This record gives sequence, C-alpha cells and structure tokens, in this order.
Amino acid sequence: MLPSLLWLCIGIAAYCSAASAAICERSCGGVEIPYQFGLDPPCALPGFKLTCNTTGDGKPYYKDVELLNISLMGGQVRMRMDIANYCYNSTSGGMNGRSWSLNLTGTPYRLSDFGNKFTAIGCQTLAYLIVGDELTTGCVATCKEDDLVRLTDGVCSGIGCCQTAIPKGLQYYGVTFKPGFNTTKIYNMSRCSYAALVEASSFNFSKNYPTSSAFNDHYRGQAPLLVDWAIGNETCKVARRKSNFTCISKNSECVDSLNGPGYRCNCSQGFHGNPYLKPEDLDSCQDIDECKEPYKYPCHGKCRNKVGGICASLVVALTTLLGIEWIKYKQRIKRQDIMRKRGEYFHLHGGQLLTDMMNIENNISFKLYDRDDIELATKGFDKTSIIGEGGQGTVFKGYNLDQVNNPVAIKKCKGFDENSRTEFTQELLILSRVNHENIVKLLGCCLQFEVPVLVYEFVPNKTLHYLIHSQNDPSIRTLEIRLKVAAESAEAFSYLHSLDHPILHGDVKSMNILLSNNFIAKISDFGCSKIRAADGHDDVVKGTIGYLDPEYLLKFELTDKSDVYSFGVVLLELLTRCTPLSKQKVSLASVFQEAMKEGLFLELIDTEILHEDNMGLIGDLARLACQCLAMTSESRPTMCRIAEELRRIEKQVRQHRGVLTTISSTRKVARAMRGHVTKLAADQPLAAAEPIARSCHDCGGVQIPYPFGVSSSGCAMAPSFEVDCNDTGNGVSKPFVGNIEVVSLGNGQARVMNHVSSSCYNRTSRQMNPADVWYLNLTGTPYRLSDSANKFTVIGCRTLAYIFDDYNVGKYMSGCVSVCRRGDLSSAINGSCVGIGCCQTNITTGLSYYQVMFDYTLRIRGLQPHPL
Repeated sequence: MLPSLLWLCIGIAAYCSAASAAICERSCGGVEIPYQFGLDPPCALPGFKLTCNTTGDGKPYYKDVELLNISLMGGQVRMRMDIANYCYNSTSGGMNGRSWSLNLTGTPYRLSDFGNKFTAIGCQTLAYLIVGDELTTGCVATCKEDDLVRLTDGVCSGIGCCQTAIPKGLQYYGVTFKPGFNTTKIYNMSRCSYAALVEASSFNFSKNYPTSSAFNDHYRGQAPLLVDWAIGNETCKVARRKSNFTCISKNSECVDSLNGPGYRCNCSQGFHGNPYLKPEDLDSCQDIDECKEPYKYPCHGKCRNKVGGICASLVVALTTLLGIEWIKYKQRIKRQDIMRKRGEYFHLHGGQLLTDMMNIENNISFKLYDRDDIELATKGFDKTSIIGEGGQGTVFKGYNLDQVNNPVAIKKCKGFDENSRTEFTQELLILSRVNHENIVKLLGCCLQFEVPVLVYEFVPNKTLHYLIHSQNDPSIRTLEIRLKVAAESAEAFSYLHSLDHPILHGDVKSMNILLSNNFIAKISDFGCSKIRAADGHDDVVKGTIGYLDPEYLLKFELTDKSDVYSFGVVLLELLTRCTPLSKQKVSLASVFQEAMKEGLFLELIDTEILHEDNMGLIGDLARLACQCLAMTSESRPTMCRIAEELRRIEKQVRQHRGVLTTISSTRKVARAMRGHVTKLAADQPLAAAEPIARSCHDCGGVQIPYPFGVSSSGCAMAPSFEVDCNDTGNGVSKPFVGNIEVVSLGNGQARVMNHVSSSCYNRTSRQMNPADVWYLNLTGTPYRLSDSANKFTVIGCRTLAYIFDDYNVGKYMSGCVSVCRRGDLSSAINGSCVGIGCCQTNITTGLSYYQVMFDYTLRIRGLQPHPL
C-alpha cells in the first residue's frame, strides 16, 4: 500500500510541479537547477529537492553535500565529498584518522561506477572503501625515499598512489585505513595518507602528492565525485504503462538506467529542453532551429529549418553559374602563371645554355623533356609512383616518355644552386656521355620545374641494400654474388674517377647500387649535387651519415678517396649484413676496425658466408675494407686497385663454388671469441638486418622476429634477445625465455604465459594451505613489465594481495582488495572487475621483477563458507 501511495504522490507532484515550474527559482550560486530538481517541494519531484544555502556560501546542497552541477541529459549530479585522512601526530607519536561517509540509501542517487575511482594517496597506505560497516574494495599505495625519483606526474601506479574501480549500484560509501599501514616511521618523508572516491576525469596525479598535503589542498579537502540518478525502480517498458510516467514532454523518450533500477527521460533527436515538463511549457522539448546556429549546424546554401532536423535548399542557378565561371577564370590564370614560371625556371636552371651546348654536339642523345610530359609520366608526382628517396632527390617510376612506353626513373632534385647553373649544365652533358654497363644511363632532363628533374633508365630489380638487409632467400646472397656486385660497382666508380672530367659520386652507399637482371650492378643517384668549386671545397657536407669520409667532414673537401671510404663501408655491409650505423648511433666501421686489431673480426662476419675453405678470402676482403677505411686519404687504395682485388677474390670463390655452410671449426672459433665479443656487442651494439633462416625465427608456429632469434643460431642481435625453442612433449616445440613460455613477439612487446599465485582453504585441516606464490625476475634482461598493457589482478571473496618488486620485498609496492558476500554473487557481472570477487590496480613503469603476497589478516563478515 505504501509504495502505491508513494508513486501516486510522485505522479501528482510531477503534474503540479510541471505546471508551476515556471515560477520556481532555478539557480543557486551560479548552478542551474532544472526540473525535476528544485529548491522547494512544489518545484521538485520527491527525492530531488535541494537546498540553497543563502545564509552561508550561497551554494546548492543535497542534505549536507555540496552540488557542483547537474546534467539533465547525462543523468548525473556532480558533488563534493570530504577526503579521508590518516596522519601522524607528532605530539602523541601515534596516528590520528578522520573519515567520512556518504549515505544515499533510499534516494534516487547511486555512486557512478563509470565516472569514479576509489583513490588512495600515501607512502604507507592501505585504504578500504566500506559500505555500511562492511568492506567492499580497497588498494595499496607505498613508496620509499628511493622511489620518489620514479614518481611521474599523471601516473597513478601503486607508488604513492593507487586506484581501483567500484561496483555498480552503490548508495553508500565510507573510508577506513588499515592501522598496520601507518607513517609513524616515515613521517619526515610522508606524514599523511589520504583516500576518497574521486571523479576519474578530474583527477591528475602530481608527484608531490604522497609527500605533502598537496592532494588535500588541491581539492580544498573535498574531492568531486559523480552521482547517477534515476526515476523510480522500474524499466521504461513498465513505467510507460503507468499514470505517474514522468517523460511527459511531447518530444521526449525514455532511457533505462545503466546503474541500478529506474529510468531517465531525454528529448528526442532534433529537440532540446526539459523532457519532464508538459508540452505546453516553453522550456519542454522544443524543436532545434539549426538555421539559428550555423556554426553548430553548418548548412550549404539557403537554410530552411525542418522540425526535428535541418533542410538546405539548393544554391540558386545564378550562384551556380557564377561559381562555374569563377572556377574557369581561376584555371586560366593558373595556366598562364604556370606557363610564365616554366620559362623562368628554364632560364634559371641554365636551359638556354644547355640547348646551345647540345646544338654544338650534334650526336648527343640527351633529351630535354617538356613539363607536361613529366607530369603525365609521374601522374603529377603522385606518391604512389615513388620508388626511392635519397639525400639528393626523390625518384618516381614513370611511363609514356617514348614510343614503346619503356619505364624510366624520374628524379626530382632537392634544391639547386642558381650560382652554379653553368657548371650544372656542363655536368649534365658530361653525365649524358657516360656509357658504362654498370652505371645507370642519364636519358635527359626537364628544367621547367622549380628544381631540375632528371630522367634515367629504369633498373627493374631492387638495391644492394635490399639484397643484404631485407630479402629472405640466402641462395641469392652467396659470397660469390656479393663479390660480383662489389667488383662491378668498384669498376663503375673507377670509370667515373678516370674520365677526362672526373665525376665524384659523393653519396656512395648500398642504397645507391641498383641490381639489374642477373645481379648486374648499376650505380645511381648522381647528377643532382652541386659541382665542386674550383678550389675543390663544398660549402655544406653532403652524403649519408655512417658512410661519410671523416676527412671530408673535417676539410669539406670531396675527393675520389671520399668515395673509396664510403665504398669500404659498403664492403663491411656485404661481410656482416649489419647497417653502417646502429640505433645507438655506433659506427660499424669503428667496431669492425677494433675487432680487426684484436683478431676477433670473424665473430662479426655473416654466418651465411662463413666456410672453412673461405676463411682466407674472407680475411682478404676484410683487410681490403679496412684499407678503404684508413683515416687519411693517402693511405687508401684507388678504386682501380680495389676493383682488381675484388675480381681476384671473386675468381677464387668461383673455383670453390658449392654450398657454403658453417662447419665445426668455424663454430669453435666463434665459441672461443664469444666472451669478448658479447662484451663488445653490449658496449657497441650494431643494428643488423633481420636474419633469414626459418629455424632462426620460428618455433612451434610462433614467429621470432629480429632482434630476437632462436638460441645458438646466431640470429639474435645479442644473447639477451635469444629465445629457447624447447620440446614440450609429443614433438611440440614452444618458445621460452628462461622458464617463461612466449606466446607472441612483435611491436615492441612480448606476450608471455605467467604463473598464477594462489591461496586456498583446506577443507580437511580447516586451515589455509601455504600460499602457492610465484615471482617473475627479468632483471638484467631487455624486458620490462608493460605498465600500459598489464593490471595487477586479484580474484577471490576475501582476498587482500600485494605486488612488489625486488626493491620492495616485504614492503608492498601496491595491491588491492576483492570481496564477495552471499548476496553479492548475484550482482556480479561478466566482464566487470569492480571489487566484487575481482579487483585490479595499475602497476608502475619500468618493473623488471614482481612477486605476489597474500594477507590473511582480512576479516569480513557474511562471507561465503570456506572461500577459496
């Protein structure tokens, strides 16, 4: 009978209050008070009456709790609630506590599970969230003096701060602290612990919170929290059939509450206002006139409002016609501007001088291309046409420049020195006369762009860099093929250096050695650089870091020996399959030369080319590379001498042609050197390309990408990245790091199987069995526990568990509390870990060790019998 009378009152109140809403006071202290809230009983639905403290601070309150704002559409009220504290008392030498509680039982309000987090601050803090006198959840925050340097603004991860989620439907909360966690021994560093239910979006951890009163001061002792509200305890489907249904606006709709029983009302799409007011009320749900808010509701053309939506008329025909004519006019102006600029660029880049020189040399095959032809060939320099990009320009693949539509390589130079256009045109003519089977042919150019565009023959295969570092077939990367490419490249550079007008490449690297059919080397990427001045000096160093001649860096003088030095680095790439510069910016040249001095270079050689019969030839090639890398240019051989030596070594390799595999004698050498070279690799790590053997990078179907590699295969970047491939029985292999099974590797993370610690009740002894706890120790390895991808998770009905690292053994770094009573299990939700039977908390960054411990001091009433 009582519930029926209550709902009758609500129905009468809804009608009467809606009718008189216009004469009610609708603000207090700058906070809007929409109906169904109100400051007087006739102006509010039951349970939604507020008070305005006109004699005090002038702010709105619900009972004794301050309201910050009300969201009618969101169904939330933002309140301020006191922060609980537990502080050291210097007079008594003990701890004093100040706790608060918020009781919303029997009201339309529920603490928002989505918008709030239970938050604890301190360096020795275990705080519980309690409902009535019953513990619900909690978390642990600790920190030592050494930990303070690890604190990071914005990161609440157990050190000095912890957070955990709360269950749905809570209408009461209080805070209590565990006395065993106190600051009596650390009060000089951290005197107080704090805890509160805090609006998640408004909380931003500051690293001075655990060691000061800054957290409490920031919120002036009261932290904001979100409270959901709902009408009644029925769903929309049931409530619509009753006379006290409160969604009475004509253009309103009902929404079921997501946090406990009940419903809310919203205006339908295209309408705004108050859905709880009668249709005739001007503040009820009214049509949005989008035409009056063009910035919020953009409309193209003439705007015409449509009830519940927006309608834009078509632009009138005259406007359309004028627009089309304006576009045509702009296009004509643009074409005229392009034609004018074509002539200017052509003159600026020495086009007329080049034309005159070409007329003098009647037999020249060099061609001047028109701008339209180049744009057609490259589809307007479309990014999808790019086939390479270097320090001197971007290369596009083009078509339609001859009758048979042969593909060409079109290079758009980066920058141009206007003061050297005479030298540039002379160089173009010189390059056009270059005719060598191992040099990419320059076919012509276009000087009608802002920078010169050069057209070369197209080389169908990829680069030497791709062959060495990326492709996965070792059969096309034999020592013989490597030497063939090296010898042909050296002969091409020797040819360029020996011309009447010597051509210095200036950017020798594996990326600029193209590979044609049958692995024929083709030197590329010259022609864009500025011709050297008469004194032989450049104003700016050009080239690629890792290949640059140290002498060139000192003197700014590019010589033929500068190309020799860079080619020496290419030889090291062929020998080691390591990149010239590691991710740590360590030079391959310096590491290899040091290993040569100590007689340890064999450990750096690519295992694909190590063979007992080749050891002497490998040594010859290594010594030749080091000669090229001499610090002074006078000590370096000429390209002609290098080509001869490479042909000699190549010839000897052909005589011993066969499958080149690593044999026991080589392995013995490697094992003898391993101790020293491991130290070398740690001090001077090299960024090698991914090794290719499938056995190196696959275990039981799990891919092991570089820098990882299967143990003892030599495929890992360093021993610390080796993965054991263990037979787990029945011929099934799985990858392991130590005793940890690896599930997947990639994107900077390793996903592993981790042991679950447990603490169980023994029905026979009626005691708890000793806890079965595990630890994970990654100290001294490249691995760290991911703070973004992992959560410390606790499952149980009376469970307080701690996580700690090797610096906090026995001192608890973080933890949380999981509780469930007999009545709680029915309210547990799949996929929701909010304290009922499950809790989670963040971990700190940089952890390389973790261990779990269970606390058996937790005492809770009304638990399931014999909980596990």
